[in-house]
Amino acid sequence: MVDKKIKILLISTVVNRSIVRAIENVKDYADVKLIFAHEMNKYNLQELIDWADIVLIDVRGDALALTELDYKDKDVIALVGGSSLFSIAKLGSFRMSRVKGANMSYGGNPESVKKWINRMQKIIETAGKILPFGVFKDARNYIRIVRYWANGGYENYKNMFLFICKIKGVKVKEKIKDPIEYPEIGLYHPDYGYNYKPKIDPNKPTVGIIFYGGMHLESCEPTLKEIIDKLDANIIPVYSDGIVNLKAMRKYFKGRDLDAIISLLWFRLNGGPLGGNSEPTIELLKEMKAKLFCPAMMIMQEIEDWERSERGLNILQTITTVEMPEMDGGVEPIPVCGVEGCDVIPIMDRVDKFVSRVERWINLKRKPNADKKIAIIIYNYPPGEENLGSAAYIDTFASVERILERLKEEGYRVEKTKNIKDLFVEKKLFNPKLYPPEKIECPRMSVDEYLKYFNELPEECKEEVIKYWGEPPGNIMVDDKGILIPGVVLGNIFIGVQPSRPPLGNEDINSAIHDPTKPPHHQYIAFYKWIEHVFKADCIIHLGTHGLAEFMKGKEVGLSSKCFPDILIGTMPHLYVYHVINTSEATIAKRRLYGTLISYNSPPYTTSGLYDEYAKLEELLNEYRDALIKDKPRAEIAKKKALELAEKLNLGDDLDEIEAKIYEYKRAIIPKGLHVVGEKYSLEDLEEFIAIIARYDRGEIKSLNRLIAEKKGLKYEELSPKELKEIDEEAKEIVKKFLKGERFPEYEKTLKYAYDVAKKYADNSLELENLINGLNSLYIEPSVGGDVIRNPEALPTGRNIYAFDPLKIPTEAAVERGKYIAKKTIEEYLKRHNKYPESVGVVLWGFETAKTYGETIAQILEYIGVRVIHKTPWEKELEIIPLEELGRPRIDVVVTICGFFREMFPNVMDLLDKAFRMVAELDEPDDMNFVKKHVKDMANYGDLAKARIFGPTATEYNTRVLELVEDSAWNDEKDLAEAYVSSMCYAYTKGYYSKEARGVFENLLKSVELVSQVRDCHDYEITDLDHYYEFFGGLSKSVEILRGKKPEMLIADTTKEVVKVESIKDSIERGTITRTLNPKWINEMLKHDFHGAQKIAERIENLLGLAATTNAVENWIWDRVAERLVFNGEIFERLRENNIYATKEILERLIEAERRGYWKTDKEVIDKIIRKYLELEGMLEEDI
Repeated sequence: MVDKKIKILLISTVVNRSIVRAIENVKDYADVKLIFAHEMNKYNLQELIDWADIVLIDVRGDALALTELDYKDKDVIALVGGSSLFSIAKLGSFRMSRVKGANMSYGGNPESVKKWINRMQKIIETAGKILPFGVFKDARNYIRIVRYWANGGYENYKNMFLFICKIKGVKVKEKIKDPIEYPEIGLYHPDYGYNYKPKIDPNKPTVGIIFYGGMHLESCEPTLKEIIDKLDANIIPVYSDGIVNLKAMRKYFKGRDLDAIISLLWFRLNGGPLGGNSEPTIELLKEMKAKLFCPAMMIMQEIEDWERSERGLNILQTITTVEMPEMDGGVEPIPVCGVEGCDVIPIMDRVDKFVSRVERWINLKRKPNADKKIAIIIYNYPPGEENLGSAAYIDTFASVERILERLKEEGYRVEKTKNIKDLFVEKKLFNPKLYPPEKIECPRMSVDEYLKYFNELPEECKEEVIKYWGEPPGNIMVDDKGILIPGVVLGNIFIGVQPSRPPLGNEDINSAIHDPTKPPHHQYIAFYKWIEHVFKADCIIHLGTHGLAEFMKGKEVGLSSKCFPDILIGTMPHLYVYHVINTSEATIAKRRLYGTLISYNSPPYTTSGLYDEYAKLEELLNEYRDALIKDKPRAEIAKKKALELAEKLNLGDDLDEIEAKIYEYKRAIIPKGLHVVGEKYSLEDLEEFIAIIARYDRGEIKSLNRLIAEKKGLKYEELSPKELKEIDEEAKEIVKKFLKGERFPEYEKTLKYAYDVAKKYADNSLELENLINGLNSLYIEPSVGGDVIRNPEALPTGRNIYAFDPLKIPTEAAVERGKYIAKKTIEEYLKRHNKYPESVGVVLWGFETAKTYGETIAQILEYIGVRVIHKTPWEKELEIIPLEELGRPRIDVVVTICGFFREMFPNVMDLLDKAFRMVAELDEPDDMNFVKKHVKDMANYGDLAKARIFGPTATEYNTRVLELVEDSAWNDEKDLAEAYVSSMCYAYTKGYYSKEARGVFENLLKSVELVSQVRDCHDYEITDLDHYYEFFGGLSKSVEILRGKKPEMLIADTTKEVVKVESIKDSIERGTITRTLNPKWINEMLKHDFHGAQKIAERIENLLGLAATTNAVENWIWDRVAERLVFNGEIFERLRENNIYATKEILERLIEAERRGYWKTDKEVIDKIIRKYLELEGMLEEDI
């Protein structure tokens, strides 16, 4: 025995006072340095390891950085298992890496894994008792240390340190007790201790709370006590070791009539950090039916850090306490506790908010339907009469009527009324551009009443609102009667129009571009306060994708009482009916506006077909092919006519290319109109969907079209247009016969799969069922979202959608597709320019990443020559691809992200940043490593020169380009480039989060020679979505203005069976021909009253945005838009009858396109359009 002190380094995830007390009370024997895991980056860990005699590590998440340190064969105890730390874990002659199966922590049944761990520990301890020497003794001692730690508490910590001192040869005078061990699950109440027996008052609701026992009990207990004390309910408080959580829930929750479940755990319920199949969790929760609330437990983040951070929760907290619980269907991620010094303490106002919201949900459940008051919110954004009720691919008014019908059936008090659209138009319930407020017939909130609620806001929030919008009530949507609350009350139902920003004028250009994020204006605040306090809504439903309340100023995730989304939603239970494909923006609604999501389907899909002269051209091509063998003179005539027509249609002069393009247009997948919530699709729609779904390979399930081709001895990827057409026709015939009962053994697996998916796709009944379940405060089953064609697991709709697991991105399949995209993009550039690009500008969206599982991520890594190796879900290694293997220079990439990507995939952002830094530091020649070359060129920017990821400032999601184009509030293209650069110049790199770095960004953009983006979704062509001109167009225009030369602009279309890299011009033309100008698409849209013309007008705005930012909208496109929508008398009249305001908007956009020089046309043509515009304006002015 020795008298000297032992030096112990403890790196701990666990934060509590007992560890500190224990360290203080063993100081005669040990010098213990305690580093909390959330503060590791503040220390020189290598120095501390060099100092220590033994290192104890409990780190959650990515521990790879710790494995890269030099431990010099020192003893290292991995206190928490299941990570790469096992590779360095040892005590004396025992090495954990030699234990068979020590790293089997991921992927199996977590309860089985836990049993295996316990069994291995017992085997090791038994061997150590029988053979108490050498490796057996060391192994037994190792396990004993882990047991002390796992069970937590002052006595265990103290005895752990004493035991370590003893085995390290220190003479310990005190008696060292064995670990005090607790059952892995049980009941525990902060006031009554273990084995608490709940007493159930039948007159009160019952809430089950599950939390950590063992090492984390002390961290959970203060917050647990606050929640129990504040909840007026029977409480069943259950602890678990964090792994066998389902076992605890089955034993103590199942069979009880729970009104709610609160989880104070990290990770997913099944297996916690070990991970496990989600199905048992979801089945159990569906069986119990109780809503699952998952507040954010910041047990590894300081409250002070959270308070000052725009981000809110840090990366680890976001993934473990928000993203992973969402996959179980958890909601309401309000941060209820955090670290202060050596304690985890409740954040009192956040606990109050959380408990109030839980109680409101419980009250909603227990209230009779006849007494429930429901607010349904629709949108009118951008402001203007034409956009009333606008939302993504949903017929809002028809959906409202369907919901009202169902509410009435369920016993809600719903007042009868006329057609909802007519009611809103008649009462002028708009965020108007034309009508003055006094013309709008709706409730008002008096200024005095508004002041009562406004003055309850935090002082800094009030000051900010007044700074930007003036003293209450401001001048937006206000008249001498008060602040307008646009909407109607129908019995116990309020249908309201969410407020919007005021329209911009040209005088607002500079402020629109450069002003910081503004808070909501007075009318916005009044609207939500009126719903909560005057109407007294029991639940609020936001209908359609999407509103803007969730994007208001505040922290990104883990909101405080000073964040405006938190202020606006108050304590109202919130259901958000959201488009299934858009998990990125849905995620914001879930996290920042506390929405429980109910997904709705895309409209039915069909194929574009051909029309007018395109159909005629196909006939000529068919005639040419048929006559080529039998009648060559006739073939030549048909060929001549085909080439003449193709020239007129701007399709080039290569017959093979013309034919390929024509058939590409014909088989292009397009949506049919808009979706109505809960509406079932027809047999015809089902048949078309099966044929579409069956086109694609799905792992082991081969494409029907591929199988047919292979049967004919053809290679699917190399089919001619004629062969492809024949196979498509045969596939459709097979599907038709299959639905009539005919069997096809060789295609059975594919057809059955497609049929099963199609049944889920066509039903849609769960959308209304789960809306009703949501109004009854029941658990809503979670599901991934996404494009239902490429991600059929998003079906059926009507579930609580979440984004794909960020820890799995990029998946192996995405890596292969991303590499292919990079290869094809580089080939396309080489073909056009005969050299490699030095730098590529890539647009990276959360919207795309959630659907493709990381195709663009993989593309970026391929450009710079780095591969990612998944070691565990938490740990990824980056490996440099040698230049010899890469076979080309490393191409620099400027990654431009949206705010959604920043919040959904913070771990991926860190991974990319690390990859760029690795490449920048390689010892390679500049002409083979353009990343390194450009970093050297910008050496004056220091470490920021390595930044390659840029996006909007923290808490902003988009750019200011959108507002300028929407409101025509820009003078020239430089305004748009300035709006883009000023919005996107914030760097996200090591040591900097949302750091304004305009100089770096502009320097990098000057070197960009190619701009690229993935088109990932069947619902949206480039022409269908404004964000394409905003991000892709904004980037392209900024590069052009900074370089003085246009970059190459390429789109990688991954919606097809084979990825296609094409020019932005080709993308725009296909979208316009197959949709905007297509009578089939137009007719389906115009079946939807008011919304049909609205959606057509949106496409014309998008064309203008693309023309301004890419200059790739050809003149003939504008000619044909005018011919189809204005000079076709029948269509123009249908547009006018459908939505006169949107029809006027179409005319305005055409006039604007001509005025700005994007459309060259005869004066006579533009004069006709102006006359039609003035005619409509006159009709509307009569009503003002």
